Amino acid sequence: MRIAYLSPETGAVTNTFVYGEMEALRSLGVSIASFSTRRPANGAVFSERESLVAETTYLYELGLVRTLWELGLAGATFPHRIAWAKFFLFRDMLLGSFRHPSDRLKLVPQFTAAVLLARRLRRDGAQHLHAHFAHVPATIAMYAARMAGIPFSFTAHANDIFVRRGLIHEKTRRSAFTVCISEYNRRFLTSVGCAPETLRVVHCGVDLKKCPHSPIRTRTGPFTILAVGRLIEKKGFHVLLDAAARLRAQGRCFRCVIVGSGPQEGVLRAQATRLALDGAVEWRGGLPQEEVVRLFGEADAFALPCVRDKQGDQDGIPVVLMEAMARGTPVVATSISGLPELIVDGVSGLLAHPNDPAALAECLVRLMDHPALAQRLAHAARLAVEREFNASTNAAALLDLIKRTGT
Repeated sequence: MRIAYLSPETGAVTNTFVYGEMEALRSLGVSIASFSTRRPANGAVFSERESLVAETTYLYELGLVRTLWELGLAGATFPHRIAWAKFFLFRDMLLGSFRHPSDRLKLVPQFTAAVLLARRLRRDGAQHLHAHFAHVPATIAMYAARMAGIPFSFTAHANDIFVRRGLIHEKTRRSAFTVCISEYNRRFLTSVGCAPETLRVVHCGVDLKKCPHSPIRTRTGPFTILAVGRLIEKKGFHVLLDAAARLRAQGRCFRCVIVGSGPQEGVLRAQATRLALDGAVEWRGGLPQEEVVRLFGEADAFALPCVRDKQGDQDGIPVVLMEAMARGTPVVATSISGLPELIVDGVSGLLAHPNDPAALAECLVRLMDHPALAQRLAHAARLAVEREFNASTNAAALLDLIKRTGT
C-alpha cells in the first residue's frame, strides 16, 4: 500500500509524533510519500529527521516557474477533475464558515497547492492521502484527493479545531474518516456540528524503543522539576512560575529547568525576576532531542500545567507528557482537554486544576515528600503509555481504518 502524508513544517522539532507515525507505518510494510506545506521556521529541524526532510516535497517552495509548469501539466492531464474540484472551491468560498473573512481568499493558494499535490499523487500511484492538522493541511488534502480520485483522511489535534476550524464540517463530511487524538476532541467536534459517525479516536503515541524506562534516581541535590514546550500561554509556564514562588516561600529546595522558546519568553523571564526566582529557574531554550533525553534522566518530576488561553486555544494531549511517562519521570499536569485520558490522577500522575498555582505546588510537594508515591506513579505511567499510547499499536489502528476505505 502506498500512502501520501501531508503535514505542516515536516522536520520541525514540534511535530515528532507525525514522523513517529510515518515510521511505524513503514515498519508495517506501507510505502509513505512525504509532503509538507512549508519548511520548519528558522530552520529548526529535528536532527534525526534530516533524511525525512530530504525526501519531503514542500508544496509552497516549488518556485513560480516550476509551479506554473506543474499547473499546466495538471490541467492537461486531468482537466475535468480540476474543474469539478473548482466547483467545491467556489462553493466553500461562498458558503463555508471561517473565523476571519480573509480566510476565504487564502483558499486560492491552498487550492493551487492541492493541484500540485494531486499531480504528484496520480504520478506516484498513491492510494490514500492522510493529513495531520485540520486547518491548512486538511484543506489542501480535501481538494487534492478529489482531483487525484483517492480517499483522504486527517488527524485533528488542538489549535486546528479549537481556534482555526474553518470548513471543518466540509472536511469531516468529505473525508473517508477523521481521526481525533482524544475522546475530548471527538466530543468537541460533535458539539460544533460534525457528524459523529465520521469521527474516530486514535491516540498519538511514542516509540517505546526510543523511550526506555529508567528507575527513579536517588536524589543527591535539589528536587529537579523539568518542563518542556513552546513558551506560549496555553502551556501554562506562568502558572508553573507562580507555583515555584510558593515552593520557595515554603523554604523548599528545588530547581526548575525550562526547555523551549517562544513569543512569551520575555514575559516569563520578567515574571521570574519579579518573583525572585532567578536562582531557582534555569532557561535552556530549544535543545536537541538528545539533550532533552538527558534532562529527563536528571528530573525528579515533569510539569506541564496546560491552560486554555485567551483565544480559546488549549493543548490536546502533549506528546512530551507521554515521553516523560514512558521514561519513568513522574508527571504533574492539569485536568484540561484530553489530559485525563493520558493521566489518571493519583494513579499514573497528578492533575491540578488549570490556572491554580497553589494546587500545582501541592502536587509537586507530594512528589517531594513521598518518594514511594513518585515511584508508584512512574511505574503505572509506563504501563499506561504501553497500553494506550504506543506508536506502533496506534499506527496499526490507523492503517486498519485506511484499509477499510476500500483502498
